[in-house]
Amino acid sequence: MEELDEEQIEDMKDCYSIFDRKGDLKVESEKLIDVLRSLGLNPLTEDVDKCINDSKLKGTRVDFETFYGIYKYISTKPTVGSYADMVEGLKTLDREQTGMVNSAELRHILLNVADKMTEEQVNVSLSPHETGDGQIPYEQVIKSVMAG
Repeated sequence: MEELDEEQIEDMKDCYSIFDRKGDLKVESEKLIDVLRSLGLNPLTEDVDKCINDSKLKGTRVDFETFYGIYKYISTKPTVGSYADMVEGLKTLDREQTGMVNSAELRHILLNVADKMTEEQVNVSLSPHETGDGQIPYEQVIKSVMAG
């Protein structure tokens, strides 16, 4: 990873401060993955949890300097999947090639396969996009999730 310049670090701090609920430039450890994703990374929950546990940060509020170290570490890990990768993966569920997938089928996958999501995370991610007939426009969902 190339070193970030002062402006990029300030932009990171601005993003980080959005997740700061107390105004002390600290974020709850369980929200760090959300901050990383909002900064354009796509880490596995397992990798972030390991980093937090190894650093004995679980259940604490993490300052920006500590987070920056985590960011640098996670950013060196191979990217799990790009937008194009995710679209390609969900196309396998789009049997009619309509740009839509069945909501129940996608929910089941997100709740039960690989880097599992909680029911609340699935609802937050999918509900705003779900059509009346139980379909999800998957490209729109991927863009929304990747945008944080």
